[in-house]
Amino acid sequence: HGTGPLASQVPDQLGSDGEGAQQVWAASTRSRVVLLERLRAHTSRHEGSVVATSFFFELPVDTERYGDYEARVSSPPICLRDIGDKLYAGRYRTPESVDSDLRRVFQNCRDYNPEGSVVREFGDSLARELRVRHAEASKGRVTRVDALCPGSTPIAYQQRQEGYAGA
Repeated sequence: HGTGPLASQVPDQLGSDGEGAQQVWAASTRSRVVLLERLRAHTSRHEGSVVATSFFFELPVDTERYGDYEARVSSPPICLRDIGDKLYAGRYRTPESVDSDLRRVFQNCRDYNPEGSVVREFGDSLARELRVRHAEASKGRVTRVDALCPGSTPIAYQQRQEGYAGA
């Protein structure tokens, strides 16, 4: 099987017919990279400014600051950075497991943040964006990764990670 963050290892359930299984797995992984990057690039208008909707969800919740967080959410915490790390490292076994983690981010947001809060509003907005992107993909409206999200290449991802380390 191939190597690299998008090729990953072809999961056993896809079989081992060589290139065919690898291409299917790589294509489905790339589609989740596009999805993640679309969510990261999504913006909303707040108090007269356009802001990155994903801001609150990029890094792990500070559970020392929000001590009741883990008790109030329905599933283990996860953030977009962790999903990206797992995705680029090839640690997801199926595209559906990526989708499940993305939904978990927004469900935890709904569990913890009261209706009307900006965090809840942004989480709901991203959850809607996730549903829209899934609907488009199911209708066959899939665009090339580099045309859709220029920042979704492994090199751009690495540069973004280095930016986090410097902050």
